[in-house]
This record gives sequence, C-alpha cells and structure tokens, in this order.
Amino acid sequence: MVAKVQLGEADAGIVYVTGCDRCLDMKQNPNPANFNVIAKYPIAALTNAPHPDLASAFVAYVLSVNGRPS
Repeated sequence: MVAKVQLGEADAGIVYVTGCDRCLDMKQNPNPANFNVIAKYPIAALTNAPHPDLASAFVAYVLSVNGRPS
C-alpha cells in the first residue's frame, strides 16, 4: 500500500507502522490508541502434513522465546 500511495496510484492507505520505513515523505496520522487492534496470527501444523515432525518442530520454534521477535 505504501508504494501505491507514493506512486500516486492511491490517495491514502492504511499500513502497519512497521511497514512505514519508507513513509518519511508522507503525512502520517497514527490511529488513536483506543482504535489500535492487536493482530493475531494463528499457527498450526497441517493434519496431513507431508513432514509432520518438521511441521510440529517449526510451530514449536515459532512459539518459543527464540522464535518470537524481541
């Protein structure tokens, strides 16, 4: 979305603040705190995963302390 606004292909856009590293030349209006939403990203291994052990290990890693962003 940031690129579309920068290219003039959109008048406005809504993006995550983490996606605004290139937004310095744009007017920014942060959402009021009461409108902020905590994004939830579910994770699971597929029931019929071709490599269930690797899938489970990946899920365990993502959910571990090492797999979470600091």
